[in-house]
Amino acid sequence: MTACLCNLSLSDENKREIANCGAVPPLLAHMQNEDMLIASQSSTCLANIAEESINQTIIAQNGGILPCIAVMRTKHLEVQRECGRLLSNLCACTVPDHIQTVMDGGGHESLISFLLSDDLVCQRVGAFGLGNLCSHEDKHRVSLLRVGIFEPLASLARSEDTEVELRRFATLAIANLASTVDNHADLIADGILPMLVSLSTSSDADVRNFAA
Repeated sequence: MTACLCNLSLSDENKREIANCGAVPPLLAHMQNEDMLIASQSSTCLANIAEESINQTIIAQNGGILPCIAVMRTKHLEVQRECGRLLSNLCACTVPDHIQTVMDGGGHESLISFLLSDDLVCQRVGAFGLGNLCSHEDKHRVSLLRVGIFEPLASLARSEDTEVELRRFATLAIANLASTVDNHADLIADGILPMLVSLSTSSDADVRNFAA
């Protein structure tokens, strides 16, 4: 079942149908399976359907946030990646209570740990998810800055040795973080201005635009 649903979830037109047919609860259960293949297929399917905003709410309403955060600590890298991608998509949810659940459950800490990973995919997932989290309420942006989100994001944004997509995600996350006035003094103290000046000459237009 999980393999078939995973394949079907690759098509945009199937994402909502999968969520509406009652597949989310069993997928969440299988995501926590000790069998790496079953867990990987289930988490991949959930991450795919969570690209649709309405499905983010459905997954969260079915209690998917906390198990997702827990499974991100698995020893299996592929499952880590896909659960991280699922959480990153859920971080775009527009329901404030669900975002609060992410924060209360330590989801932001898991995403920060992904930034520090040696795995490029995990780094990309972490930057993307934190960028989504930083698009929400000011209180969350303030909390994220206080737990040390800026330094690892800045390091990735400045790096010329990493892929451009990762640099874009990291720069956008910083831009979202800076949209809260209460963060400005701390960001300046942390050296954001020289970094932004440096990024303004980036060869990538998106990095330049996000920095601006």
